Amino acid sequence: PKSELVAAMSWLSIPALVGPLVGPPVGGFITTYLTWHWIFLINVPIGLIGIWLATRFLPETESAQTPPLDFIGFVLSGLAASGIVFGLSVVSLPALPPIAGFLTVAVGLASAVLYLLHARRAKNPLLALELFRNQVFRSSVLGGGLFRIGIGAVPFLLPLMFQIGFGLTPFQSGMITFVAAIGAIGMKFVTALIFRVAGFRRVLIFGSLIAAASIAINGLFTPDTRYVLILAALLVGGFIRSMFFTGINALAYAEISTADTSKATPIAAVFQ
Repeated sequence: PKSELVAAMSWLSIPALVGPLVGPPVGGFITTYLTWHWIFLINVPIGLIGIWLATRFLPETESAQTPPLDFIGFVLSGLAASGIVFGLSVVSLPALPPIAGFLTVAVGLASAVLYLLHARRAKNPLLALELFRNQVFRSSVLGGGLFRIGIGAVPFLLPLMFQIGFGLTPFQSGMITFVAAIGAIGMKFVTALIFRVAGFRRVLIFGSLIAAASIAINGLFTPDTRYVLILAALLVGGFIRSMFFTGINALAYAEISTADTSKATPIAAVFQ
């Protein structure tokens, strides 16, 4: 039921936060005291266990009637997403000349325009862009996408600052940054109550402002800043960002019919 979306999103995201919680200290320990290769090798047994658990415990579901694959839309949207992301990455790398990145971005943008034209004519387009006519869905996907750009940079930039800027080891850095995940997990258990008491609109507006400030405050850290203050700032930031994400993810489906949920999911995932 729509009334239980926030609670469902909270529980759904708790397992996903195990990675940000365990990853920094374990990865930092491996990099500092073993060899970085094990960061990748350790995923092999974890992946095999995941496959076994999925086949063992996930229930069988009846196959639903689905339209044929929109092959043209698949190719165009794939070229658009990969072209833009890969091109922007290449521009900042010394391995290839910048012109290669700009050309790849151009191909991606051209593919995106062609997909928009194709989606208007296709009977069952791969990404149902007509859902963007719903203002609530549009606000959630576009606003949440912009917010994720800032949030997504933190797990990369913060360890670099601690290691390169402050001279900490990867293990020391990981033992600091994982605190944000503790805050994120802790908030999941009270998010539904907060939205119910304070209201969706008010929580998302003030939550986004406080969460943005929690990112900006990272720029005020110096090697002389007390670790207690850094840990407190990261913990509070994890709390607030977790609350915002739960709300914005639930908002995407608030006014989407059950029949259109499968259409909304891939669009939300692509923007994430």
